[in-house]
Amino acid sequence: MCLLAGIALGDRAVTMDGVIHEGDIVLDAKTVSVTRGTRTKTYPRDDFYLVERDDGTHLWSPDVVGRLRGYEFLAREHRRGELTKLLRTAISAEAPELARRILELAEADGWTGKRAESAREKVAKLERKGAGAPSKSRKRRRAEVEARLPDVIHAHARLLAARARAETAKDPRREVGLVILRRALRLDPKDAGALALLAKAAPKSHLFDARRWLDWHLDLEASGARLPSQDGKELAAARKHWRKDLHEVRAGPIRLITPVRDTRVVRRCLAHARLATAALQRLFAGGQTHKRSADALTLFLYDSRQAYLTVSGTGRAVEARAFLEQSAGHYDGAEGISRLFWSAEPALERRIAAVAIHEFTHHWIDKLCPRIPDDAKRNPLMRGFWIVEGFAVFMEEGRYDVEGGRWQPFHRRLRSLDIVRALGKKKRTGQNARSVVEGALLPWSTVYAANQVAFIRLSGKQGPTVLREWAMGASRISQRRLFYEQAAATCHYLYHAEDGRYRKTLVDCLVAHYTGDAAGSHITKRLGLAPHELGAKVVAFANRVADGWRPKPR
Repeated sequence: MCLLAGIALGDRAVTMDGVIHEGDIVLDAKTVSVTRGTRTKTYPRDDFYLVERDDGTHLWSPDVVGRLRGYEFLAREHRRGELTKLLRTAISAEAPELARRILELAEADGWTGKRAESAREKVAKLERKGAGAPSKSRKRRRAEVEARLPDVIHAHARLLAARARAETAKDPRREVGLVILRRALRLDPKDAGALALLAKAAPKSHLFDARRWLDWHLDLEASGARLPSQDGKELAAARKHWRKDLHEVRAGPIRLITPVRDTRVVRRCLAHARLATAALQRLFAGGQTHKRSADALTLFLYDSRQAYLTVSGTGRAVEARAFLEQSAGHYDGAEGISRLFWSAEPALERRIAAVAIHEFTHHWIDKLCPRIPDDAKRNPLMRGFWIVEGFAVFMEEGRYDVEGGRWQPFHRRLRSLDIVRALGKKKRTGQNARSVVEGALLPWSTVYAANQVAFIRLSGKQGPTVLREWAMGASRISQRRLFYEQAAATCHYLYHAEDGRYRKTLVDCLVAHYTGDAAGSHITKRLGLAPHELGAKVVAFANRVADGWRPKPR
């Protein structure tokens, strides 16, 4: 039986623009051919969200999301048709307010064209005329429309619920059916059919109620996350010192402890952490390895910035607020915990994710890096601290495609290279000069020789002005920030330049620094270069990138 018989003349194909083609359909690997009468048209298959038979048998969709969007277009088309029928009755019943409401609903569903324009004119004429004393017949028709309208409004949700029921008939937890079911419930949380399907699919015992379980299952469980036994010692300690309603989520090498119930936020946070740690695992593969005692990285995910600023979660005093206010997350080496908050808003998420990946890098190297033994002690007085922060910035500046599971360490708009290029220029003069002060970069000998104490002593006050290629306007930069950028630019040079010739040197230098090997972490001696010579190569590399250089495909 066709689930959308009200709009079906034959097989259906729904384009990404929402156009519904009906007729006899022939589908092959690259095209969709639609025949109506004696006329046949052929389209690229990739232009479509959904192709199906007239009885609802699914033929093709690019993915689950595309399939849902195709169904949504069909459901809206059906609802639009029902609304236009009601609109004609409301106009004939001379009910201007009711007609206007229905017209706006139909237009919100995409109703356009000559018929829509004619209906608008009729409604406007009714509004100018005003509602007079209705006859019994008109009263009856108005009442019929008002009684029918709520049912039509919710038709979208009911039709999606019908699709979900068909998809889950054999398997109550079939992913495509549950995706459609969630959409139906978001459209109408009280739809009886959708609620019955949910009750059938949801497990009887779960940390969350049925609706939260649906989000959990689709957003997290499907990507490999799991809810372990909620009596772990880390969770118990956090509940004691933070709040009682925390739960623990495990995904690969990540242990996330959080009160956040929004599974989209949790999923995005976990996806970034897992992708960053997978990239690190590949970078540090090979060489002498050690078995680490830690089995996971513990992350505290707060539900607001305010909680991040005021709550420790371990019973210790909260870190200095002035420090926390400058960050969206940090790694507490003393506790072995990363703390952060997250936002699903795309522009804000990009900034938060960069900070989180920086901290994940410190955390992973400290706890899980197989090249570093548990008993290794990094000496804060040992020279070469640049590699610690430079490598973390190198990781944060990559591109992370969390949906596709891909890490891209190089792209043209790397901030550190952009700043080093700008501040490494010769001094320019003249009214139109994109000016920087000559020698505005920190001396490269300072960068490569500094220990952690010397880094902390660098000024945090805003210093030279920098005009970047990939940023709007000018900004001022402190010595401490310059240290980060010059160190990261060096990491990019060592990783990418000269066909990756120094990539192993970069990793070995970092391992040497973390294991207290002063000679091994001395980068300029490793390369046989003076600090200013290595720095000159880094600046030259930054300029080549600005001029269009790209690493060779691997």
